[in-house]
Amino acid sequence: MGTQFTLYDNGENPKKSWVIGDSVRQELAAVIYDTNVLGFKGPRKMTVLIPGICDAENYRRQEIRPLLEQESILERWKNRKADDLIAMHNKSPVWNEGFIYYYYYY
Repeated sequence: MGTQFTLYDNGENPKKSWVIGDSVRQELAAVIYDTNVLGFKGPRKMTVLIPGICDAENYRRQEIRPLLEQESILERWKNRKADDLIAMHNKSPVWNEGFIYYYYYY
């Protein structure tokens, strides 16, 4: 298990408030860093998840306002219920034996 972060707007946290509706905070993105398979510090795989577009004509994104943990972006991703999410992954680094470091092809 790696490190995970969720980016919110300035709405209300549903766990700390009885407010329901548009004043509940939106999840704007989630970032997942997978652990390095070799167990040492070095490049890790990163996945960024953002809500998909729900109104292509006006370029409006899907609003995700989870009241329960299982409705969150991260839980949707883990449970493979991510049809309304856009997933972006970093490029995998390549090990250079001659220089003894990782590098990226861009």
